[in-house]
Amino acid sequence: ISGIGSDTGIQREFKARLGLASATDVGYFTWLRDAHELDLETMKWETILPMNHHSIRHEGAIGYLEKSNLIVNWAGSIPSPNFGNDPIISTHLSSWKLNQKDGFRILNCVGNTPAGGGYFISMPQNNYLFYKINDETYKLQLTRL
Repeated sequence: ISGIGSDTGIQREFKARLGLASATDVGYFTWLRDAHELDLETMKWETILPMNHHSIRHEGAIGYLEKSNLIVNWAGSIPSPNFGNDPIISTHLSSWKLNQKDGFRILNCVGNTPAGGGYFISMPQNNYLFYKINDETYKLQLTRL
């Protein structure tokens, strides 16, 4: 899901060719904002959200709730297209039901909201995830899906 990198293999690109620009010290990387699925039986990739999909609003920690067939994206950042400008810090939580083609939607959070930069731990057959950041662990419980 999403990702930032060189879309041509050359870091010294003068512009991002496929997605949105993410400036580096010598050129531009590309923020693709897309999603692909790998079929582990055939080892073939399928695009499930096209590049520059409007619903991917930030790069963050990705978690998967198996029971709900739901992917969540917590906090993170929005890359800057201008070198020297820090990325915009995001505190959004968004979710995406994988059987829906419209992509992610913003969710409202209640309770303590941890900083971005951590990672999720999935709890199979449950409707929650653990979020680990530094020496702290938080529980993300989704109540209305």
